This record gives sequence, structure tokens and C-alpha cells, in this order.
Amino acid sequence: MSLVTAEDLTVAFGDRVVVDRVGFTLDRGETLALVGESGSGKSLTALSLLQLLPPGAGCTGRVVVDGQSVIGAGDRLLRRLRGGGRCERACVRLGRDDRARFPFGGCEAGGVHVA
Repeated sequence: MSLVTAEDLTVAFGDRVVVDRVGFTLDRGETLALVGESGSGKSLTALSLLQLLPPGAGCTGRVVVDGQSVIGAGDRLLRRLRGGGRCERACVRLGRDDRARFPFGGCEAGGVHVA
């Protein structure tokens, strides 16, 4: 099973389509580079994967992250997928600046396991 799957992903602000029917799969351990000109929709594509689009933007299509359908998902599922959940193991929560120093491992709660 792929870690991330996007099919026919479209992002629009009202009638203005800014990302048009993008599709890709990303397996665990793989890296995906979104390359394009300024304003081509790279950031909006990435933000749409976890439903972090700015106000006024909407997306359609199909996005599955770790086996969970993301478009239209509830807040609880989105928090867990984004790393805002609660970890059952001993972990140290990291701030945004600290995460860059610990790009490995990590837990679903946004920390690093210490035990």
C-alpha cells in the first residue's frame, strides 16, 4: 500500500483552478519533488495533502494518506495525520525549529521517541 496517493487532485479558488487533476503515488521511503515555476501550484498541492489549504481554496479528487481518505475527513483524523495526536510512547515534543534537527523517526504526535 502506498503512503500517499493523489488522484485527479484539483485545487481551486472559486472558479479559478490553480492545480488541475494532479496524480501521483508515494511509497514509504520514497521522495517526491514538486518542480515548477513560481505560482504553478506546488505549495497548494502539498498543502492539500493534509487539508491545510488557505481560506477560500477548495479541493476535489482523491487523496489517501497512510490508508486514510483525506478530502472531507474530520478534524480528529486530520490532526492525527498531521502529527497533532497523542503518543502512547515516551516522546519529547518538538517545536517547529527543533524538528529540522531531528528529521528521523519521530512520532505521530510531532515528537521524537526517547524510549
